[in-house]
Amino acid sequence: MRIIQKNVLLLIISFLFLIATYQQSLQAKAMTVDDIVNIKKVKNVLIAPDGSKVLYMCDDDLWFTYLDTKKKSKHYLLGKGTRPQWTPNSKAITFLREYKRIEQVHQCKLPKKPYPILSFILKNKIKVITKTKKHIEDFKLSPNGLHIAVLLSDSTKANPNPDSQPRHLWLYTLKSKKLSRMTEGGFYISSFDWSPDSKEIVFSSQLGTGIKNYLKSVGKVLDIKTLSVSDLIYNFKEQDMPCWFPKWFPNGKHIYYRTYDDVKDYWIGGLELAVVDLAKKTKTSFPQTSIKNITAVYGVAPNNEEIYYQVEEGVGYNLYKINIKTGKVLPLTCGIKIYEEFSFSKSFDRIAFIIEDSDTPPELYFSQFPKIDPIHPNQITFLNKHLEDVELGKTKIVSWKNDNTDLEGLLVKPLDYDPAKKYPLILIVHGGPASCFSNRFANGRWNYPTQILASKGFLVFMPNTRGSTSYDQKFKQDIVLNWGIKDSKDAMSGVNHLITSGIVDINNMGIAGWSYGGYLATEILTKTNCFKTASIGAGFSNIISLYGTTDIEYWLTTYFKETPYQNPSLYIKHSPIFRTSNIRIPVLIQHGTKDYRVPFSQAKELYNALKTQNTPVELDSYPNEEHVFKDPESIKASLNKNISWFESQLKNTNQFSPHKNP
Repeated sequence: MRIIQKNVLLLIISFLFLIATYQQSLQAKAMTVDDIVNIKKVKNVLIAPDGSKVLYMCDDDLWFTYLDTKKKSKHYLLGKGTRPQWTPNSKAITFLREYKRIEQVHQCKLPKKPYPILSFILKNKIKVITKTKKHIEDFKLSPNGLHIAVLLSDSTKANPNPDSQPRHLWLYTLKSKKLSRMTEGGFYISSFDWSPDSKEIVFSSQLGTGIKNYLKSVGKVLDIKTLSVSDLIYNFKEQDMPCWFPKWFPNGKHIYYRTYDDVKDYWIGGLELAVVDLAKKTKTSFPQTSIKNITAVYGVAPNNEEIYYQVEEGVGYNLYKINIKTGKVLPLTCGIKIYEEFSFSKSFDRIAFIIEDSDTPPELYFSQFPKIDPIHPNQITFLNKHLEDVELGKTKIVSWKNDNTDLEGLLVKPLDYDPAKKYPLILIVHGGPASCFSNRFANGRWNYPTQILASKGFLVFMPNTRGSTSYDQKFKQDIVLNWGIKDSKDAMSGVNHLITSGIVDINNMGIAGWSYGGYLATEILTKTNCFKTASIGAGFSNIISLYGTTDIEYWLTTYFKETPYQNPSLYIKHSPIFRTSNIRIPVLIQHGTKDYRVPFSQAKELYNALKTQNTPVELDSYPNEEHVFKDPESIKASLNKNISWFESQLKNTNQFSPHKNP
């Protein structure tokens, strides 16, 4: 009898345990604002030239790990630093760090293999190399390991204008510890690279900082023995500009650089690769590389024929290569994942890179190369374990047509998504407009937390409208003289596509956008009454006053071809501030008071226009924040406000109190 009772008791306990486990699985953890702020992102990935180690940065700290250990990779912290790079022999890491409040070159030599107390020992092995009187702004070790080329500004207190400050190359000789100046003149050197034989340096120079000067960058070659400087391109012409990030081929006979195609414009131009044959004194352009937006160039293979680069492609980032002899372009990864920060060993037999997508936070991986497997690479960082138990709303790619143009976007579904139900929708439009929505983890996390909104029961829709960068050049340039017209129709046609599918509660829709997205959201609100509420972040609505106050007024003439003083009616036509009487819904405005890109005055103009006509409006100002918020507390406050705003407005949990004073 006791045995039977004991068995029954065990069955009851097991049953209760199963019920508890089941209930716990139903209460999966939703993403929080703290989860978002604490997402770790690897950057500055650098595999050692011999492929034995990989260096990377996270939260401004330098880390490295050995790739040849049979055990699980252990990671070693070097502390704060910037501009990290390997010595040519792969035996040391060199980087910039403050020494007596001035940025100097530091170096840390590494053992061939790890051992238990290595982290402690390394901190005591970091040595300062240079001791200049001014901050070193950039540096590169010579391939022969004898010299360091450094960039120093000529800035003085008598000339406080940063746009006109010359910046020049200096040579630091490691043996003699002597620093000597190599270039002179009123120009600003933005990037440079050593020749493989360490005898010359190619550099890109311009007449000052700022995008206007950046577009007029020219290539020069410096002989470090004679200090003579010559043009990179023989019989140089204006169409050879700009010359950005020039790099030597391994054979020392060619140099490649990034430039713009025929549309030489920072915002709507197509970035292409060009190669200079130093012996023949000829330049060859490769316009086929400009079809898709280049985001990074990673180098030349040892065969001196293939250049590897990365492109935005729809909602993904992929690795490509071009053969400069045949002109053939070949993708090496494909699909909708984000592959970026590629770094190749010197022999191109190993590669390190970052992968992320809507379901996977960004982490560092490595693989043998060229046998790269984009599905099963070796993961070597696990920085986001705090997200392992977070349940995510599924992200789906949505495709539709408008004006015979193929369009796509990302739709994040609620955690408890049921296709038989209808859900409130939040439309988010991206900034730029030369930008795009990519298939990243917790997309839009710094402004509009899509995954948190999905956990609250919202559909979140992010369309890539015309003007976006991740498609062809025509797609990007289609909104020239069409701001707020073609792109607003694209966005709304996407919303209509979702409504037609039967999943949207049309009585509870909201809209949000940051920067140009704030402009486009405001423009859309003047044309439709289908939205119940809106959040406008760092946006603008009066592009006439914006022209006179922004730090990049030439951005506007890119798209409008004339200034507002030449054609005021054109600017009025595209400024929604003059049609705000059509907006009758509650609007939240968020803006940093130190924003120079879109000044805070734009937020006050929109606030006053809506307040004057008794439209419910609230303006939240963020002291000392610029166009992109940096302070974690400001980011948290902005995210939390957007969450509570849409919950209160679309779910009627709170009563709106209009006209909060800025």
